[in-house]
Amino acid sequence: MENRVQHPDWKNFEGIYKSLVDVWMLYDNSGEKPLLIDAGGKK
Repeated sequence: MENRVQHPDWKNFEGIYKSLVDVWMLYDNSGEKPLLIDAGGKK
């Protein structure tokens, strides 16, 4: 998520929860179909 103002919820995800999950996916669901914006996981 480059060049975006970081919302407090995103900061919590990055700082706390991201390391706790095996796989994560971020979708923009503002349109008719969800759009995958970013994804990642443990390597």
